[in-house]
Amino acid sequence: LGSEKKAIRESKDAITAIIKANEAQVVEMIGQLKKRVQRKQDAISGVVEKYQREFKERKRLFNLVQELRGNIRVLCRVRPALDFEKKDIAVRLPEEGTVELTNVNGREKQWEFDHVFRSNATNADVF
Repeated sequence: LGSEKKAIRESKDAITAIIKANEAQVVEMIGQLKKRVQRKQDAISGVVEKYQREFKERKRLFNLVQELRGNIRVLCRVRPALDFEKKDIAVRLPEEGTVELTNVNGREKQWEFDHVFRSNATNADVF
């Protein structure tokens, strides 16, 4: 019985040493992974910022070309929903210049405009 206890204790000590060694490796790997994830997030945010800048620049140049051509611009002003409409109609503005509408039957429609004024826009904003 005593020799078995001694063998179990030795096995326990060996396993504890292995766990501690592996724990240090795991902590180091977690640190490395956190650094890699942060670098990837920084790269992604940089790409998103660049995309947004390029999108705005493309829109500005497109608008300039439209002005030089003298084309008509189509603007949309979303009015606030009336009390009886609030539960029946859903209006979303998913991105700049786009209006999506879902009616009572669940049918969705989407329109694109040169600019969309939200329901909280004032007359000063529009004119």
